Amino acid sequence: MFNNILKHPLLHAGNHEIGASVGGSGGTNSRAIARKNIPMVEGKMSFEVIQRVDGKFDVNLIVEEPLRHFEAICEGKSWEEVPIIVSRICGVCPFPYALAASKGAERAFGIKVSDQTHRLREIALYGNMFNSHVLHALDLVLPRLLHVNSIIEFAVATPENTALAAKLLGLHTLGNDLARLVGGREVHSITITPGYMTAIPKTEELKAVRDRLANAHETYDVLVKVFADVSAGSNPKLPIREREFIALRGDTKYPFYGSLIGSSKRGTMTPEEFEQYKHEYVVDNSNSKQVHTDESDSYMVGALARLNINSDLICEEAKKDMETLGLSLPNYDPYMNTAAQLVEGRQVLIDAVKAIDELLAIGLKKEKRPRIVPREGYGAGYLEAPRGMIWHEYRYDKNGLVTWANCIIPTGMNTGSMQEDLEHFSEHLLGEAHASDEEIGYDLDLLLAHYDPCNSCAVHVVRLGSKNEPKITLARDAKVAVVSIGNTLAGDDAVGNVVVEEIKHHGVEGNVDYIHGGVSGLTILEDLAAEKYDAIYFIDAVDGLSRVGEVIKLTGEELLEKAQESEPALSLHQGDFTHAFRLARAVKLEVPEKVLFFGIQVGQTEVGMGLTAEIDTHEIAHAIIHEIEDDLYSK
Repeated sequence: MFNNILKHPLLHAGNHEIGASVGGSGGTNSRAIARKNIPMVEGKMSFEVIQRVDGKFDVNLIVEEPLRHFEAICEGKSWEEVPIIVSRICGVCPFPYALAASKGAERAFGIKVSDQTHRLREIALYGNMFNSHVLHALDLVLPRLLHVNSIIEFAVATPENTALAAKLLGLHTLGNDLARLVGGREVHSITITPGYMTAIPKTEELKAVRDRLANAHETYDVLVKVFADVSAGSNPKLPIREREFIALRGDTKYPFYGSLIGSSKRGTMTPEEFEQYKHEYVVDNSNSKQVHTDESDSYMVGALARLNINSDLICEEAKKDMETLGLSLPNYDPYMNTAAQLVEGRQVLIDAVKAIDELLAIGLKKEKRPRIVPREGYGAGYLEAPRGMIWHEYRYDKNGLVTWANCIIPTGMNTGSMQEDLEHFSEHLLGEAHASDEEIGYDLDLLLAHYDPCNSCAVHVVRLGSKNEPKITLARDAKVAVVSIGNTLAGDDAVGNVVVEEIKHHGVEGNVDYIHGGVSGLTILEDLAAEKYDAIYFIDAVDGLSRVGEVIKLTGEELLEKAQESEPALSLHQGDFTHAFRLARAVKLEVPEKVLFFGIQVGQTEVGMGLTAEIDTHEIAHAIIHEIEDDLYSK
């Protein structure tokens, strides 16, 4: 079937650099392999492997998508609006995002949905899951294994290929039709909302799509067989590291929409336990945050994780696919994740038919919108998306407006695992495997493809300045102070106080004190020294940057350098605070080693004028929160 396909390396002209010298004039690097703008993954992702002359190497996974501030957009919005907003995070699998936000509000307000709503949501999720798994295996991974640039290139090669591709692509349509029938449309659902479904499908339409699902197994057999034939022997012979898997844990049914969370290392957890177990942090070389747990520096979510966590709940038909695809459990090989998705695709075909049959046996009934009374509180919404578990958490005020939001999506959870796998496999490929640059580039490109990353969904971080200071990782119980410097009555000079209040409002997980230091200089430093803080974060108004609202970040040592300059330093309280800090070090006040100073460029400092509109205190506050949590929770 595939003899006509040219077996050329998958290099994708213009998107790769193989064997590039990046050592500079010093010649410090002997070998470099880079893949820029990796094709056939969602969003912009690159990696680089640099082997130095001393034999050591550096590996960087880079998610270069522009930042998307969905959490900030949600703040101040009603609980009813948020599911609509966050469904725009992803255009491939938007239903899980709307469901996660809906479940967050329901959990916060004590809402219990009807059995019919629960079943319809599950069926909608099956449609999204099936479509995404087929798309990934057929459109994004098979072309790599065939060494062609797209499924179209394969399809047009022969009439036989054209007929085969058309048949298999029909599985896309089936998943989309199921999702559209229950969700109102294929992409952004108009029926999923907290408390109920705004519309329900017609019985005859549900029966029709049920029959199509039941009759899809023969075509699905072809897809599984094609993938098994093409992928046979394609996995590089690499030493596989053990890893932590996290996924929803089912009770009697394979779970995509369950209530408990399973870890291969920790066991079953409640959402409250998981909320304390995982920790997000910012990395320097990527626009996607990473996540670690109390047990592991990284963990993996997705189809392979779900199969490992729920191995006792896999249906017999899916187990046969596991045999065809050479997938046994437990299995820690990330190169088997696409095979795991195909196994799940079969599970979805079986379970979706069962769910529809059960719903039809009960009978569909129109539901009225329930009376929902918002209240102040916190709610976490979580479920499985095609690429892995989604975790959304929201805080609401008494009117149901979001005061804080945090959305961790599957690729965000997987980014740390991808980075560790790149490091682990690169060491072997560059070492005892003696692989060529081309082989290394292809094998690592394929590794990331199997993860099925959705990079533009993962970039919800905010950054400030550069990270030039040596990394000081604080103990999680460290005592931290966030201190504003400034005059609350002098226009933009009050910006530090406003930012501290915003940080206090949103909260930082840890032992944090929020202090308004005024303009008292040495006095506030003496008070801070007496408290013996492990880290202090100062926020002040400055002058001398290029634009109003710009932020500069300085370490304690860089702040001392400013104080030693003959020209006035940046701080508007130069004679009071910056030199006071220098004096504090000189007289050996116990100022901690970890000191960061955030200076915000002012526009005006007239009495009683309020802040200049260009100063976004909300974004600055969130950036500093990320900095603090990065220090507390980085590996």
